[in-house]
Amino acid sequence: MKTKGLIFTIFGCLAFLMMACSQFDMADNDMDNAQLKKKSVVPVFIVEPGGGDDTPAIMQAFNDAKAAGPGSVVQLVEGEYHLGFIEVRDFYGSFRGAGKDKTIITAMDNLGAQAMIAQGLYPQLMKFVGGDVYISDFTIRTPEGAISDMP
Repeated sequence: MKTKGLIFTIFGCLAFLMMACSQFDMADNDMDNAQLKKKSVVPVFIVEPGGGDDTPAIMQAFNDAKAAGPGSVVQLVEGEYHLGFIEVRDFYGSFRGAGKDKTIITAMDNLGAQAMIAQGLYPQLMKFVGGDVYISDFTIRTPEGAISDMP
């Protein structure tokens, strides 16, 4: 009889420990999942190609992403974008496309580089000043002929 009582006591303790551990594990997992969900909500600002000069739409997306805070994403969907000179300051986030040769940024031709040089600025198609930018998944092309109004 003593043996049966001892066995029941041991099994009872094991069952209690198993239930207690699984409840703590569930609570830990719930907290981990809540933290992951909280971290994974990243504002994404999507830009679609407009068929003409896409510079203002892309610049607006960067401004909106900066206002949303660090970690925001400027996402270009598949298509061809036509871009003039663009300068982005203090952006902390990602600038990405839909994939190489799927999202294509083409520099517009005959860009006004002379006016920029006259102001003491060095013309660059895309310039990021300050911040921390992760750039991925698009192709940049130059058009046939002159890219700027420089001789």
